Amino acid sequence: MFKKTQASSKKNNSDSDSDDDVAAPPPVDDEHKQSSGPASGLAADHDILDMFAEPRPQPRAPAAEVKPCYEDNGLSIRVKYVREEEQPFMVFSVRNLNDQPLTQFQVAFDNNVVGIQPASQITCHVAAGGVGVLKLPIAIKQLPEKKHGGALLVALRTNFCPMAKFREDTVRAYVLFEAKSPGQSAHVEKDAFLATWGGLEGNEITATVASPTDIEEVKRRIGSANVYQIAHRVLAAPDGQRHVMYYSLCLRNIPILAELSLPEGVVSVRSSNKPLAEIVLQGLTELVRGL
Repeated sequence: MFKKTQASSKKNNSDSDSDDDVAAPPPVDDEHKQSSGPASGLAADHDILDMFAEPRPQPRAPAAEVKPCYEDNGLSIRVKYVREEEQPFMVFSVRNLNDQPLTQFQVAFDNNVVGIQPASQITCHVAAGGVGVLKLPIAIKQLPEKKHGGALLVALRTNFCPMAKFREDTVRAYVLFEAKSPGQSAHVEKDAFLATWGGLEGNEITATVASPTDIEEVKRRIGSANVYQIAHRVLAAPDGQRHVMYYSLCLRNIPILAELSLPEGVVSVRSSNKPLAEIVLQGLTELVRGL
């Protein structure tokens, strides 16, 4: 998908700028390579760091706010989102106020603003008067043609109610970032990244956040959400240093490119797919907000 550009493209990068590229990990053994999945939508390059060749920490992102979203039919339900290894989950905290156990908890999504659907259903048993934590695996099944406003509408069937619906407006975009298996690459060579970035100039969307002050925590948090750093440039500025970080990820085999400029706090995202770019922009701003 991406091809190396001519050497002249490197002239765009001043020799006086410092590139803080990530060190290469140890080589992947043959057994590890055999277990890896299909190639990423972004072209692999053996000279570029394969982020998955070394153990990665469990993704950690800002704690999602948990608030009641449903209270009826003897049930009180709160929702949050987490990501464990390669799987995002919608987590229901359920208090059963009925005098019978909760044995059925089937979920469907209507009015789907970001294209998520349950990856499977939940087997549950919450005792009468008890509290249970139910984890629903979610996946991007089909993105909408046009992303529109409004909360996710959750349809719920339990053994206490054949159909209940409630609005859920705390979807955290960063949990939707696809995780890749070891051996896959989401990196492109820097020249190819810059050339592609320039070709998507008309497809840029931006957001501004309060300027993060902890640069290393910004890098750690974004990296833990399966977004991969291409380069970190430190530039001279009249009032100190200016940091420009370039990132890439791949959702549904579509490349998403991003640039983060500090201390301005400007996040820019470019992609040929605008709904995906909007998801990524929302997720990146959530990840760095408040640092």
